[in-house]
Formats: sequence, structure tokens, C-alpha cells
Amino acid sequence: MRSGRVGDWMYRYLAGLNPLEPGYRRTELRPRPGGGFTHVRATHESLYGTHACGWRIDAGTLRVDVSVPPNTSSTLVLPGDVRIDVPPGQHTFGASLSG
Repeated sequence: MRSGRVGDWMYRYLAGLNPLEPGYRRTELRPRPGGGFTHVRATHESLYGTHACGWRIDAGTLRVDVSVPPNTSSTLVLPGDVRIDVPPGQHTFGASLSG
């Protein structure tokens, strides 16, 4: 469990794991690479299961790994405001970080 402002910033901003409804029934996954970090991963245990959002930068490509529990919904927001509805399960997405 996270606590404090730094922990909240790491979960919501850096890793991008944001609850949109109580209990994490709906989430927004909006990873924000930068600040010298090359990879980040955050998880949260809710009544529905494990929510996870992690990212890694490799050769100018952003790779995002997400886990969405059953009976929940998520929207992944990639750089450039590209929005993807993500169904329950484990998924990997990629996006170019150049221009």
C-alpha cells in the first residue's frame, strides 16, 4: 500500500496507475516516462484483483505492460494522447518516443 505524496506521485504520475472509480472498478493507465527513469512498475491489490501498469524504454520505444482484473475496465493513454480501451487480462503495448 502506498502512502504520502511521493508514493502517490509515483503511482499516479510516473507509473500511471489512476483509479477513476472507487475500488479501482475503472482505471486510467497513463504512464509518463522521463526524469531519467528507464523503467517503472506499480501494482495495486483491489477487491477485483491485481491492477498493474509498468513501462520500459528500449531503443526509443516505450513498452507498456498492464494487468486488468476481471469485472473492471481500463483505458491506456500513450504519449500523443493515444487512447486504448483495455479489456481484463495481461497485455503489452508499444509506442515510439521519437517525434
